[in-house]
Amino acid sequence: MSSTVSIRDWTGHGEPTADLDRLFGPLYRGLATGEPTAEMLRKFCELLAQALPAAMVAVCRKLDGGVVGVEAAAPTHGLWVELQSLPERWDQSVTGHGPAAIAIQSGAPAWLSASEEGLRPWRKALTHEQVAAIGAWPLAQGSHHWLIEVFSATEALFQNGAIRRQMGRVTRELAQFLEVAERNRQQSMLASALARCGHAAFITDLDGRIVWINPSFSRLYGYSADQVRGNTPRMLHSGKQGLRYYRDLWSTIRSGKVWIGETVDRDRDGKDHTVRQTVSPFGTGDRVTHYLSLHEDITVAAAERAQHQLQEGAAADAGLMNSARFAASVEAAIARNEPFTLILLSLRGYDAATTNFDQELVAALNAEFGSRVHDILGPGSAAGVDRPGEYRMLLPTALVTNLAIQRLVEGLPEPFPMLGRRLDLRPRAALARYPLDGKTQDELTRFADAQLADQPVARVKRNIPDA
Repeated sequence: MSSTVSIRDWTGHGEPTADLDRLFGPLYRGLATGEPTAEMLRKFCELLAQALPAAMVAVCRKLDGGVVGVEAAAPTHGLWVELQSLPERWDQSVTGHGPAAIAIQSGAPAWLSASEEGLRPWRKALTHEQVAAIGAWPLAQGSHHWLIEVFSATEALFQNGAIRRQMGRVTRELAQFLEVAERNRQQSMLASALARCGHAAFITDLDGRIVWINPSFSRLYGYSADQVRGNTPRMLHSGKQGLRYYRDLWSTIRSGKVWIGETVDRDRDGKDHTVRQTVSPFGTGDRVTHYLSLHEDITVAAAERAQHQLQEGAAADAGLMNSARFAASVEAAIARNEPFTLILLSLRGYDAATTNFDQELVAALNAEFGSRVHDILGPGSAAGVDRPGEYRMLLPTALVTNLAIQRLVEGLPEPFPMLGRRLDLRPRAALARYPLDGKTQDELTRFADAQLADQPVARVKRNIPDA
């Protein structure tokens, strides 16, 4: 069947539904095959120009800045070139009194004879292409204003009631097509962005069955698309979230709202990952059909945050400075250029000795450690905690003696009242003197740490900077 629509079809009897099919069929076929929108609209202009017939048909759009932009036109002769160099406007300027401006302002079809003042800027080109009148039909498409402009060799075309009725149908059908094309474009753009997204992403249906994943999902969790398709996100559960957690998630997204939270997932190899998860309902119009889940891997950040909270908590419980405040105290002492001694104290047996203690008892022990450090060091000193069992102290060099260090090492493990016994803490201490052993905080820290190397403790536990 030919896709050409004739003027006889349009002015005949009955509803010309088949004629609209011939006009829009090529557009929807182009949409299915991924043809560019501009090319599909050009074909539409070509078919419509044949059907009317018209000297030219253009699909235009209201643009910011007062311009009426030509998105597609056919045929592209001298008049089209003239409209590119001197475009119509809708802002009541010199070129803002044409049918496009009238249609945009009124929201209704409008047409002007080529002899009217509003078309004066293009009269030479109109005469050359034998255009007697221009008609404009507006259609609303989302937040944009689109128009169909018809350039006719006769004014009678716009006086034909059958043509006006049919153009009303054409504008409604084109508006629907543009809506579908825009939705497809956005979905294609979203799919492309998600495919290239650095965060793991997957889409489920309303029952939670996975229908799509991106490559980052496979890289994070180790599963291929075939291995997860049809399964639910339960395959990622680590067991570290309770029923209340999942009830909150599902009740939120089923109400159409976005859910955001932190989750511990487990990959194919059994490794846990802490992720910041965002689950968004989406679909067509107001109807939710799927859920999009984005997982940002924050395992390292979560571990650092937990370590920081542990340090902050230990410092608060023990009445000691946290690592940041202690470092600032050292920098201040260096700035004063006064001799001082930095002491590192490591309780090698702390973790093993407290592994079976509850949180309340551990907090009480940390507080006791802090009190003993302050009592042993006395006034004029500063003390901080990197983590439970790892301490730093700063003393004026004149106050540092072997006896003071011995009291520190022997005093901390003394029997604890809440336990009634000693703990096997195995304390070790090392010191570095400013400026003899180093002129910066990093140099002093590395010097003292090197003295503990005969019984090494993980460098990260004491926040020792790399050389």
